[in-house]
Amino acid sequence: MCGIVGILNLRAGVPPVEEELLARMRDRMTHRGPDACGIWLSADGSVGLGHRRLSIIDLSSAAQQPMSNEDGSVWVVFNGEIYNHLRLRSELEQLGHRYRSHSDTESILHAFEEWGLAAVERLDGMFAFALWDAPRRQLWLVRDRMGKKPLYFAETDGRLIFASEIKAILDHPAVRRAVNPEALWHYLSFAVAPAPLTLFDGIYKLPPATHLLVSAKQPANASDAPSWTFTEYWRPWSVTDDPARSFDEYAGEVRERLQTAVERRLMSDVPFGVFLSGGVDSSANVALMSRLMTRPVDTFSVGFEDASQSPYNEIQYARRVAALFKTQHHEVLISDRHFDEFVDRLAFFQDEPLSDPVCFPLYHVAKLARDHGTIVIQVGEGSDELFAGYDIYRNYLRRQTRYWRQFQCLPAWVRRFLADVGSVLVSRRQGVHLQRAAAGEPVFLSAALAFYDLEKAELRPDFREAASVPWPSSFQLSARSLNGGNPSMDMLRRHFSKADVRALPELDAPDDFLKRMIRWECHQRLGELLLMRLDKMMMAVSVEGRAPFLDTDLVQLAMRIPSSMKIVNGIGKAVLKRAVEPLLPRDLIYRRKIGFCGGSGNMLTTGILRTAEAAILSELPAREWPRGPLERLVEEHRRGAAENSFQIWSLMNLALWLKRWFG
Repeated sequence: MCGIVGILNLRAGVPPVEEELLARMRDRMTHRGPDACGIWLSADGSVGLGHRRLSIIDLSSAAQQPMSNEDGSVWVVFNGEIYNHLRLRSELEQLGHRYRSHSDTESILHAFEEWGLAAVERLDGMFAFALWDAPRRQLWLVRDRMGKKPLYFAETDGRLIFASEIKAILDHPAVRRAVNPEALWHYLSFAVAPAPLTLFDGIYKLPPATHLLVSAKQPANASDAPSWTFTEYWRPWSVTDDPARSFDEYAGEVRERLQTAVERRLMSDVPFGVFLSGGVDSSANVALMSRLMTRPVDTFSVGFEDASQSPYNEIQYARRVAALFKTQHHEVLISDRHFDEFVDRLAFFQDEPLSDPVCFPLYHVAKLARDHGTIVIQVGEGSDELFAGYDIYRNYLRRQTRYWRQFQCLPAWVRRFLADVGSVLVSRRQGVHLQRAAAGEPVFLSAALAFYDLEKAELRPDFREAASVPWPSSFQLSARSLNGGNPSMDMLRRHFSKADVRALPELDAPDDFLKRMIRWECHQRLGELLLMRLDKMMMAVSVEGRAPFLDTDLVQLAMRIPSSMKIVNGIGKAVLKRAVEPLLPRDLIYRRKIGFCGGSGNMLTTGILRTAEAAILSELPAREWPRGPLERLVEEHRRGAAENSFQIWSLMNLALWLKRWFG
């Protein structure tokens, strides 16, 4: 795992890339790669690449980056791991390519030489890389299929600037700092800005499973401007497999593919272990690793010191699993004191707000691993999204199915009338769901939704005009305008479009609304929030996280499994739970799901609430954020309105971000 950075001059007359500046930008990410660093500048100064290295595969100097092919015509900087690099190497050597190292980075170079842009389809792993093709004067930026590794970019003053972290881009003097108002609107819904937006105006992130090809031929006039080509190179969404296959047949294949995924992620030249929460996913990781290793597995767990948080403290389950598999177990107990010590660094490591309270315990358990010399960690991310493990999926599925049946045969005016009447009789948010269903829209937006649009408009009067804010036209990312006064829904509408339904006819049926939710969750919440928190918090302490549940083969299988096998008799992740029955005690598999550390409702303690209130009221500008709604939100929470804890956490993260980057 590493940090990459680079600058490409897009037109003639732009000053050459300065090595000192590039080194300073690179070293803002030293935590991503404390073991080594490197820089390469083209002879004409129009291109510069920088790299910080966390040595995992091939610890020798031969694996240093930036790395070139034999004749120096192609250069790459790479962040991540290619799990099939040995198989690729064998194939490429048979085709005549010669290697100078044992690193997986070199396989990217030779694969590009052999197959061009199609090389990305052969890479199995997690990755973000930049490849400079000097003969064609083209820069290729690539992000992995599920979005495990981030890659940000900006265009300013005739330059393309990219990096693994926004803070490196901000160190360039030509990059200005400003808040993107549309990204802010969406952040308050989704707890993170959806790709390609970031909360920094003019700085973008490459979406998952996407690559960008920039041709920079240094034109003499503006009419020959550089071209930007965005390509979505992979989609796992497919129709259901053979319906004749049984539940147990699917479960058996899930277990086999999960074991293969865990085994692939044992590839390392440095110590590795696993995060153990005591839940199904992390416990299955431990069970499978124990089968595959000749030494005890190193396990790392986090819990709470405060007894009042004990209902969400899974440390006792982690200890049980550790004892069952005779692991070398380590744990850390955290409290408000740990949060106070960490809170000033949170926004620095996040780059842009990631309103997920799990960032707090995740940082400390990652630090625990690093303190014990473990540099590579397997984690359980992705399982709940792919196999429908959250209660909220079942709730939305029931609601969508009920409303769909109620409204499908009625005229539009009747649907609207019934929704208006029904909205008076149910909770405010349920009323919004009725209105959406009556309009033919999905009731679901996210499993982690902070504010509904109407709630955002109550926070800030100027948000009522948000629907008129256009999508950015820079880089030809999108020419769409937000419509209908409901821009957060528009983000989802594009993924639930009729074009998608024609590609997947089964999604016309209400029962497969679950598959639609999973598709959107994988694209947005998983890729931009959950995997980003994993990357940012673990790399903050120079630890690499690997997610076997997001193995490409396993993801593609999970998306083919019928929805009816994911939720069975009200039990989520049913097919996965059956898959791991031979590995774990039954009572552990089927115990009540808690969620890692209990979420914001548990972690927003009285002490942290005081910190949140102080940050919100001091850092959110009063001219834009009237104090009344903010103060009411905090006071309602003190009086027992636990459901708004996620909203407070989101505003706190925003306030901390403003303080760190604009204060």
